[in-house]
Amino acid sequence: MTRHVQDANGTWQVVASNLPAVPSAADPRGATTLFHGRYRGAHNTGVPDKSALGLPEFPPVFNVPNVTYSDRHFVGYCQIDATGIVFERCFFEARGDLFGINANQPVTLYDCDIYGGKYLDNSDAVTGSVHAVRCNIWGGGNDNVGFGEDCVYEDCYIHFIYQHYGTHSDNSQILGNNNLGIKRCKLLSYDPYTGVQYNSCLQISSTGGLVDNVQIVDNYMDGGGYTINGRANNGLYSNMLISGNRFGRHYAYGPVAGEVRVTPPAGTFTNTNVYDDTGITV
Repeated sequence: MTRHVQDANGTWQVVASNLPAVPSAADPRGATTLFHGRYRGAHNTGVPDKSALGLPEFPPVFNVPNVTYSDRHFVGYCQIDATGIVFERCFFEARGDLFGINANQPVTLYDCDIYGGKYLDNSDAVTGSVHAVRCNIWGGGNDNVGFGEDCVYEDCYIHFIYQHYGTHSDNSQILGNNNLGIKRCKLLSYDPYTGVQYNSCLQISSTGGLVDNVQIVDNYMDGGGYTINGRANNGLYSNMLISGNRFGRHYAYGPVAGEVRVTPPAGTFTNTNVYDDTGITV
């Protein structure tokens, strides 16, 4: 199936169905003065051309194991109750019906667009045991991403929340569980049009008990009260690595809350975490 993506000039170009793992250095979409231009954005994550998808479907619970769904448009609440399910180049349109995706079993998503549509309720866009690669995740009403067990997001663009009065809105939130990762993602925790701040790009706490094996590496993050906020150094974490991340300046108070500067034995917050504009260590 032929697909298209817009280049830096707004012209539609033919691309392969599966986008490359990392944008080419020669790609004009990445040729900006700021390092974060090399991260994924709305133009090179998610479904390259939604017009190529079939008619909208209102899915039942996904409870048949080892099925791959390709080039589909799902509307409403999607619950994953079987193992081995894969979605590729699918568009999830929640429209305010509970979660956009609730993964009770591990699920894999490639090149998907996950729109929370949470302008009426304050639930997350996606939650549970998710492995997401090159996905565009946006439109949650409370948080965009809630981490479950064995949960990894790679080369994703996570942004824009329908913030509701009284909510504690985070782009992504870790409350417990093990084997978690955010790698090479772009997370924005403010509205670039209105300047409204959300709580954080990543909120870390351990209300669910001991958390082991967390990797937050090589991401671009910008906005929030604190861009990374929470308590990661309180004795309930082990094997945490926060390294190689680049921070913007749109936060209200600072890039990192002090408790998140994790130290052994909980983990390591390295000096490779830097401000994007200067390269100075955070």
